[in-house]
Amino acid sequence: MSANLVLLRFTIRQIDDMPMPEDPGSMLRGAFGHALKGLSEAAMLFKSSNTSGVFNNNEELAYTTIFEHSAMHAETPRRGIPNPYVLKLPKLADKNISHNQRWEFAQLLMGQSAIQHLSIIILAWSQALSKGIGGTHKRYKVELEKVMCEDVVLYQGGQAQDFDSDSLTRCPITQNSLIDQQLSTLPEGSDSSLRLRFNTQFRVQHQGKVAYRPEQLDIKLVFYALYNRVKQCQQLHDSSSDWHVGFSDFSEYKQLIEQLSFESNLSPALLTRYSSRQGRDVTLFGLKGDITVKGRSDLLKKLLPILHLGEYLHIGKSTVLGLGEYQLKLVA
Repeated sequence: MSANLVLLRFTIRQIDDMPMPEDPGSMLRGAFGHALKGLSEAAMLFKSSNTSGVFNNNEELAYTTIFEHSAMHAETPRRGIPNPYVLKLPKLADKNISHNQRWEFAQLLMGQSAIQHLSIIILAWSQALSKGIGGTHKRYKVELEKVMCEDVVLYQGGQAQDFDSDSLTRCPITQNSLIDQQLSTLPEGSDSSLRLRFNTQFRVQHQGKVAYRPEQLDIKLVFYALYNRVKQCQQLHDSSSDWHVGFSDFSEYKQLIEQLSFESNLSPALLTRYSSRQGRDVTLFGLKGDITVKGRSDLLKKLLPILHLGEYLHIGKSTVLGLGEYQLKLVA
């Protein structure tokens, strides 16, 4: 089964030597947002002047759809609306990137309203990266070398390729994943464990505040937050699809969570980012490390669809900056 989720993978060639900033999510998001806003405004001007042949797919709505989705849901509080994308940050052993080195990041798009703008999204990334990236004091030259969706090339050699966004491979939720197969081979009623290893810090609230110390957090809240995020993203961005998460409602999901046990190896994590909206540095607090969930293999197997979705959607606040990303593994 598949949700209407598309994962874009970007390959970057470094031109100038560059230290990767502590918060690459803000760097990438800021550059992308600025370029997309400019293109959306240009599309609006072209359409208002009745110019044909340049923009023809509601490109003037791209920025609002991707960055200001709350404006399309005025009846819902702004903070309750997740934007229809997630950034997946580069994974680098060495934060100093050398000339000609290749590195990658990814972007998840949720729902048809976002996916329909795929062409202008790729164009925005191309323009943003061609202007250089970095902090407020210096920009470093990079080249967008390739954009892929699974095995389909969407952009290469400085040119967008011909593709049909409707035919692109959607992200599989579960069904016959390696972990699903491994759990199926275990004896009925046997216990097993799944580990969530967070690649970036996660920011989950406890009693109205983001938990910054492990002792502040009831681990079950992480799984409750995951359920709420999955359901909210599906209802807001892909309501025409049934994601088949395996639970009729939160009450049924909570009953399963109550039958499991949890261990964690978490530590405080923080990063400082510059907020152009606030005009100052902002510190984001959170946690990073491992969470292990233990229980009967049949219960863990029922939990897999939501856990697999979480690998795509991330957990907690600031997912548009790449936070809350984890990798799921069956623990022997």
